Amino acid sequence: MMFEASTSVKEHVSDWVLYARKNPMAMWLIPSFLVACIVLAPFAYSVYYSFTNYHAMHPDQVKWVGLVNWIKMFQHPNFWQALNVTIRFWLMGLALAIPLGLGAAMLLNQEFQGRKVVRALLIVPIMIPNVVAALTWNIMMQPLGGVLNFFLIKLHLPIQRWLTSTDTALNSVVIIDLWWSIAFVALVLMAALQSVSDEIYDSAKVDGANGLQRFLYITLPLLTPHLILVAIYRSIDLLKVFGIIYMATEGGPGRTTTTLHIEAYDRAFRQMLMGEGLPYALLLTAVLVIIVGFLEWLWGRSRHFVGAE
Repeated sequence: MMFEASTSVKEHVSDWVLYARKNPMAMWLIPSFLVACIVLAPFAYSVYYSFTNYHAMHPDQVKWVGLVNWIKMFQHPNFWQALNVTIRFWLMGLALAIPLGLGAAMLLNQEFQGRKVVRALLIVPIMIPNVVAALTWNIMMQPLGGVLNFFLIKLHLPIQRWLTSTDTALNSVVIIDLWWSIAFVALVLMAALQSVSDEIYDSAKVDGANGLQRFLYITLPLLTPHLILVAIYRSIDLLKVFGIIYMATEGGPGRTTTTLHIEAYDRAFRQMLMGEGLPYALLLTAVLVIIVGFLEWLWGRSRHFVGAE
C-alpha cells in the first residue's frame, strides 16, 4: 500500500511538473496565492474592524459603527498634529540623509590612506538595531550627565535639553535616525559611483570642465535613478518609523514627536481601542503608498532618461 501511495504521489508530481513546463505562469499561482493570503487577509480584517467599535478587552462585543471612527479621527486635533509631525519627520530625514550620504559616498570614492577601514566602519551603524541605537542616544542626550552636553560644556557652548524639550525633541530624533541612515545612503551611492566609467570624467576634464561642472552635468544625472531609489527606501523607513521614536521619547514631550504610527499604537494597544486606532494605521498606509508610488514613477522616468542618454 505504501509503495502504491508513493507511486501515486510521484505521478501527480510528474503531471504537475509537466503542466508547469507547458504553462510557466502556473508556477507563480501558488506563491501568488500564499502572498495574497498573508498580506491581503490581515489588511482586509484591518479595514473591516476600522468600521467597528472593536475593543481589545471586549472582543465578543464587536458592533458595526460605519464611519464613526474615521470621522472621529479627522475631527480630533491629535490626528492633525500627528500627521504634521509625520510629514515633518519624513521631509527632514529625507532632505538631510541624501545630501550627507552623497557627500560621504563621494568622499569614500576617493583614494586616501585608511579608506578600507573607514568603509568597513560605515557598516557598523546599519548592523545595530534601531531600538538599541535609540536607547544609546537617549543616554547620550540626557540633559544632566549626557555625553553630548559634556562636550558642549567643554566647548563653552550652551547645553541642550535634546529629547526633553518641545523645541528640540523632533530635531533630536531626526539626528538619531540620520546616524544610521547616512551610512545606508552612502553605501548605496558609493556602489553607484563605482559603476560610472572614469573615461567620462577624463573626457570632461579634456573639455575643460571643472569639479563642480563634472558633478552637476555628469555625476548628478547618472546618479539620479539611484538617488530616487534611495529616496524610496528612506521614505518607507521614515513614514513607518516606530522603534526609534518610541524608545527615545515615546511620542513626547507634549506630543511633539507623536507620528501617525505612534498615535495608532497608543489608541490600539494602550487604550485598547482597536477600532479607533486602525484608521490611523490605514491612513498612514495610504500616505505611504501615494508617496512611494509617485517616487517609483519618477524612478522609472529617470531610468528611461539615463538609458536614452
